[in-house]
Amino acid sequence: MAEKKSKSNRRRPTIPKPAAAPPAPTLDTLVHVICYGNARGRIWQADPADKGAFTLTVDHCVRDGEGNETISEAFHVADVRHLAKVVKECCRWIEWQQGRLFPSTPPPRSTRKEPRHG
Repeated sequence: MAEKKSKSNRRRPTIPKPAAAPPAPTLDTLVHVICYGNARGRIWQADPADKGAFTLTVDHCVRDGEGNETISEAFHVADVRHLAKVVKECCRWIEWQQGRLFPSTPPPRSTRKEPRHG
C-alpha cells in the first residue's frame, strides 16, 4: 500500500506582511508673520506645548508687471535693511512668547500684511 502524504507537509505560499507605515511627519504650525518691504519672516512652531521650539524662515517676495509672484531666498542689497528688521522683530516676538522680555514690554509689532510688490 502506498502511503499518502499528509496535507500538512505541503508548502503553503507565504503572504508578505504589509510594510509598517512610516511615522507621520511632524508638521510645523505657522504662528506669526512679520513683513517689511519685500522681506517676510515666518515663525513656525512644531509643538505648541514646547515654548522654546520655534523655527524662523525668511524670504523675498516680488511681483512682476503681470502680477506673477516670485518668492526667493536671495535678497538684493537694497532689501538688507528690511531683512535685518524682520529678523530682529521675529527674534523679539519669540523672546516675548518665551517670557524672556520684561512684563511691561509691549508685544512686538504684529503684522500680517503681505510684502509690498513692485
